[in-house]
Amino acid sequence: MNNDIVPSLLEAIQKQFDEEIKSNETIKTILKKQKQGAVDYTDSLSFAKELGVSLKKVLQKNINEDMLPDGRMYYNIAQRLLKPMIKQNYDLVSKQCEVTQNLLNKKANLSLKAIVSEYDEEKTVSIIDYISNADKYSQREKSFLAALETNAKSIVDDSVRINADFHYNAGLRPKIIRTTVGKTCKWCQSMAGVYDYSKVNNTGNDVFRRHANCDCTVVYDPGNGSKTVQNVWDKKVEYKPNQEEVAKRIQKINAALMNENRLKYKLNLQLFAKYKSLRLDAHTRSELNTWLKHDEIEPGTLMLKDIGDYRYYFVYNDFDSYTLYKKIKIRGKVRSK
Repeated sequence: MNNDIVPSLLEAIQKQFDEEIKSNETIKTILKKQKQGAVDYTDSLSFAKELGVSLKKVLQKNINEDMLPDGRMYYNIAQRLLKPMIKQNYDLVSKQCEVTQNLLNKKANLSLKAIVSEYDEEKTVSIIDYISNADKYSQREKSFLAALETNAKSIVDDSVRINADFHYNAGLRPKIIRTTVGKTCKWCQSMAGVYDYSKVNNTGNDVFRRHANCDCTVVYDPGNGSKTVQNVWDKKVEYKPNQEEVAKRIQKINAALMNENRLKYKLNLQLFAKYKSLRLDAHTRSELNTWLKHDEIEPGTLMLKDIGDYRYYFVYNDFDSYTLYKKIKIRGKVRSK
């Protein structure tokens, strides 16, 4: 007997997802603006968010613990079911970003063609591993679905970064502007600001990172040295804080972090501001996932963990999303538990 649930389930999910997109009023509005040449990266982020929400909605409707073998989404199911849907979201969002960037280049009188960010296979594998390693689907369903929306938004962030990098290498002076939206966490507050692209162009810089349910905008500005900066995505003039204002903001955030003692392993995030993020290998990521899988931790928490012969200092962005800042050899020292 053939008990493979994937083919029919994938067909149903793809059909309903397409229907969701076609009936989505926000997406319709963005596509109309796109035809008129009036879109910016704010629209791209909204477009990505709506796709992520639509995919979440369809998966919630079609997948539950009772219909999965042993109540688990095993890897062979997750891989065949999720990969094509995540890839489809990438194709749609990256294409929309390409159109947006070309329009922005044209408006700025730049004879440069938009660069399309690459499909991030590693992120897809990470999401698949996360849900397939759950003992029960319901244990990680909420955070798994949130990760799909976050992943869709990150495609826009990647487009901003790669095009700013292209313009920088072409001799322009792009600035990256990260802005919070609504009520947000301490980490997002600490990351808000205006950055010279040359200072944040290292791979994986935190300016381009986002945690689950993060609606921060990341935009790009060529910069002219004035106190105001031109937000080239939505053409609004924004205020650029001076160094004294930035110092006060950091001091306030720093004090809040130091006074937060709910987690005994919480550290001072600003102590590591001078460090660039490091590559986190798959084994260490898996160890951190195992260690933190039952914990509820606030995004932006700086933590440490001893794994093997090394001590790792990292920021918790979300489950399976960590920014590694420092790695030191322990060499027989007392280890954290």
